Amino acid sequence: MPAAAHPIHTPGSLLQYHASGLSQRGADGEGFFGFLFPDIHRELQRVAQKTCCICWQRGASVTCQVRRCPRNFHFPCGIERGCVSQFFGEFKSFCWQHRPAQRLRAPQRGHSLCVICLEVVAKRPCYNTLVCPVCTSAWFHRRCIQGQALSSALHHFRCPLCQDVQTFQEEMFRLGIKIPDRDAAWEEDGAFEEHYQRHSSCDASQCLCPVGREQSEDTG
Repeated sequence: MPAAAHPIHTPGSLLQYHASGLSQRGADGEGFFGFLFPDIHRELQRVAQKTCCICWQRGASVTCQVRRCPRNFHFPCGIERGCVSQFFGEFKSFCWQHRPAQRLRAPQRGHSLCVICLEVVAKRPCYNTLVCPVCTSAWFHRRCIQGQALSSALHHFRCPLCQDVQTFQEEMFRLGIKIPDRDAAWEEDGAFEEHYQRHSSCDASQCLCPVGREQSEDTG
């Protein structure tokens, strides 16, 4: 399995990136999530000589997967420049010139709003503006749909308007949206525990209860 977005310890930092030359050759319990330490060390030595085409610093571990494209970049630099890294299959990465794009026959007319934050989006699909491929009515910012994907996760992530799941998820995966393979954040144990806590005292500026602020009843 090619390298995924796993954290790799580097001197002085904890870096999460798609290492183009690193493969998961061990079981999940071996090394670092299946990435063997000798392989990690060799990859660190290899990328130490690679220069990022964005910041021009060394240590560029990500390579554009398009054949003959010479661009290498750091994972964070790629995000700032509009590169796309996919979080499924072979975990491919693409530079800003070769990244996957959406093409719609009929672009939006006038000003469209993100269905999540209700702020204006671009009139055509682009890196920062994505659209549901099924209903083509749900437009959203990349950062907004990424936030929803992290919250909803794989089991609940769907188009905010038409509620399509399969085609919508496949398209978002293709465009570099990370969808964690877990249950939704609101389904996790204790996620809303504070909502079930019972208030134990009256906070009114002038409490009218004759027994005092700490008086509480099971009903009423």
